[in-house]
Amino acid sequence: MKSAFVILSQLVVGLLATMATAADINGRLNLSSGYFEHPLGLQYDTAAGYLSSGLILDTSLKGESHAVRFGYEGNVTRFGGDTNLGSRRHAMGAEWFRSSPGQRGSLSAGAQASVRNHDGYYDVYDYFEGYGYFAFKSYFGDRTLGRGYAAMRIRRYSDLPEESFIEPHAHLEMQRYSESRTTLGLALDYGVKTFDDPTASRIWETLESPSTSQIAARFNFAQGFSERVALRGWLKNIWSLSDFPHYVADDVYDSPVLDHYAYDGLDSRLILKILGPSQTWIEMGGSWGRHDYGEMLFASEDSGAVREDDVAAVFVGIERKLGGDMTSPLLRLQLGLRDQGSTIPNYDYTGYYMTSSLTLKW
Repeated sequence: MKSAFVILSQLVVGLLATMATAADINGRLNLSSGYFEHPLGLQYDTAAGYLSSGLILDTSLKGESHAVRFGYEGNVTRFGGDTNLGSRRHAMGAEWFRSSPGQRGSLSAGAQASVRNHDGYYDVYDYFEGYGYFAFKSYFGDRTLGRGYAAMRIRRYSDLPEESFIEPHAHLEMQRYSESRTTLGLALDYGVKTFDDPTASRIWETLESPSTSQIAARFNFAQGFSERVALRGWLKNIWSLSDFPHYVADDVYDSPVLDHYAYDGLDSRLILKILGPSQTWIEMGGSWGRHDYGEMLFASEDSGAVREDDVAAVFVGIERKLGGDMTSPLLRLQLGLRDQGSTIPNYDYTGYYMTSSLTLKW
């Protein structure tokens, strides 16, 4: 992992030197802070605040219908208390874009390499990642948009090789716009996650490399009532096509790091957006979901038990540009309450969160 970090650091230095000589350098700096009562999503979490900063720099080589963009992205997050949740991430990549005549469609492809390092206890989860994609976008008539991508993620953990994986995945989406300010859309996602290091099959006790797969469908809608008021939301259904890898023996209940591949169920969100005084956008909304972790067992009070969560949240936020042009700073604030009711007591909690961010562009 250290050698990968050194190599990536050298590439970053070379990229920044190249960008420093370019005539057209775009940048975005994001400064954010916040507070979570349950930052790990556990009942007996230590509440903690955080500070975060993110920097994106890119430069482009443009032709008549083609463009190539080179970029660097860096993020640093620090949490208070003894949470050990801070991390640092450095990434660099390149993207290719091609536009069709009349801007009726476009093609793009890109690749990115990144390193992420964690604080304290979680430094065993440091990883190196490679990501590549190919995407398209096309208009069918004046009111229908189709777009999608196919991508591959490869992640390697040096201290926990059984967590390393490859993940091919794809996304396809159609959107329809109407004169009545209504937008309807349907999106499909499919992915396969395979823990391909030889140690994974020994630890999770499978004959072949343990893997899991999932398909999801999401219905999107938006309705504008005027230039100042709009409602948008979505409903998503997730189907797990194979159980998430896990291990059970006596009082041991173990699995790879959990993510959205671990459960199936429903997710939904509804947001009302209002343009208030001084060009300030106000957002009010909520979300609800039911997540079923299938046959996977979690440590409970007496023994292992299956897990199902009902996850709900309500939130209110504001967004305002501190100026009148495209590069003016953007301020965002949000206050929310998250409630998770779980069949496993350790994952049953209710807590507030607050976030704020200031984004600068040039």
